[in-house]
Amino acid sequence: MSVSENRAVLTDAAGRTRVVAERTHEPIKLFFADGQGGYHDAAALTTLTLTLYERDAAALTIINAVDGVNILNDGTRGTVPTKKTVTGATNASPIILTVASHGYSTGDRVAVWGVLGNKGANGVRTITVLDANTFELDGSAGTGAYTSGGSVVKEVQILLQPADNQIVTAANEMEWHRALLQWTWSAGARAEKYEIDFPVRNLNKVS
Repeated sequence: MSVSENRAVLTDAAGRTRVVAERTHEPIKLFFADGQGGYHDAAALTTLTLTLYERDAAALTIINAVDGVNILNDGTRGTVPTKKTVTGATNASPIILTVASHGYSTGDRVAVWGVLGNKGANGVRTITVLDANTFELDGSAGTGAYTSGGSVVKEVQILLQPADNQIVTAANEMEWHRALLQWTWSAGARAEKYEIDFPVRNLNKVS
């Protein structure tokens, strides 16, 4: 079995490639809002667990033994970034943020909060990277001179592996799976959860 573009690809004895299953959506992406206008990062979490199961099955069917697996920055499925400090925000269109050694790429989505003076920088936007320390907030417009403050964090990405997208019932051409994310905060014992449904298709084709 080989992995390509998050697909499970099986080659048969005749050398033909049979695509067994293919996920039909982008990686799960989300931000952890703190309810006070800001956002949490990896330092605020103690656990981030993932459970995968077939949504419409008569009985609970766990997929690929992913049942309460802690994926918090496990290097495979879960990537929870750390927040960075904003030190500048141009009063221009689009706004250019200065964030030392940000490590972002063009097309990333980030959440910005706490910028004072130029409050138009705050919010969730896609970015265009200019260099190692600056990037544009696509579609933004300055609202005044930057005075101080500001934090930024890249969105959390949950990247399901090919075997996480296997068809549970062999006869199904398509079935709905559910990803259940649960997390606990380092400050207190509060726990929260988030569910997302996604379709998986059995392509069952030979090329």
